[in-house]
Amino acid sequence: MILKLYKSNTTLVLFGLPLIMAVLWAPTFLSQSLVDTGERTLIFNWFYIENPILNRISAFLVILITGILLNSQINKNEIFERNTYIPSLFYILIMSSISEMQQMHPVVLSNLFWVLAYRRLLNVYNQVQCKSEIFDASLFICIATLITFPSAAILLLLPWITLVIIRPFDFREYMMPFFGTLLLLIYLTVYYYVYPVEIKYLNFQSSYSHFHLKFNWTYYVIYGLMVIIMYLSAYKLLSKSNTSSVRFRKTTSVLILLGSVPFSFLWSFYFFYNERKWVGNLLFYTILIFVIGNLYWPLISAYF
Repeated sequence: MILKLYKSNTTLVLFGLPLIMAVLWAPTFLSQSLVDTGERTLIFNWFYIENPILNRISAFLVILITGILLNSQINKNEIFERNTYIPSLFYILIMSSISEMQQMHPVVLSNLFWVLAYRRLLNVYNQVQCKSEIFDASLFICIATLITFPSAAILLLLPWITLVIIRPFDFREYMMPFFGTLLLLIYLTVYYYVYPVEIKYLNFQSSYSHFHLKFNWTYYVIYGLMVIIMYLSAYKLLSKSNTSSVRFRKTTSVLILLGSVPFSFLWSFYFFYNERKWVGNLLFYTILIFVIGNLYWPLISAYF
């Protein structure tokens, strides 16, 4: 039922996303403490709230907004044959599947900026001039990278990779990522000068290197099923690419480069084009049951 609703092109299903997230997040909201994310970077610290309830509410909203923005851009670029809202469903499911991540975490925040960058990068297709799009995307990517530095530093190359994939060579467009990066570095330099604090970016240690997840056997079942879906989704995507337009192939190439976002994107491909509905339903609801069971088990075991 859930899968069928979000596969449809009815925009109203987006109003159901907060309800689904509320079910997944309910046990965490009962907790009065936050998981230690380790040493926080400067930019991430701006968004971090010490109060557990406010922290989780802000993370809840960031994940919800990110999922909707991602879905909106996928529909806008006509990646599927018609509008669908499966990507937003899978994004919130993936981001809510681990209780330790149900709070303001570097990955939660950086994904928002990756999606904002992605929205700008995909606008360069068929644009006569795209310097502003590349500049904006570079700023968003720099912010996302600084939030999780150095874990995703390689994605600083994304604007140039996008230009190589989508655009003919234009020297001025290729200079925009330099200017975007330089502007942010100048801002941070001034900030550190006005508010002197220890610069911690140069130790090349991730802001969440001390962040540990408590794995149990249910995680292995969930992620094993996720791997199966990834393979099936990749097959569907390759099959679709062989008969699709150049625009489709270039757009999906850029999207796949964006961190954890490909999971929700690729999963959508399998479930949207899957002919064997019963197999898709079995995989989806099995994962959903295990995710819910894993999230609620600590709460249940505490009472029994």
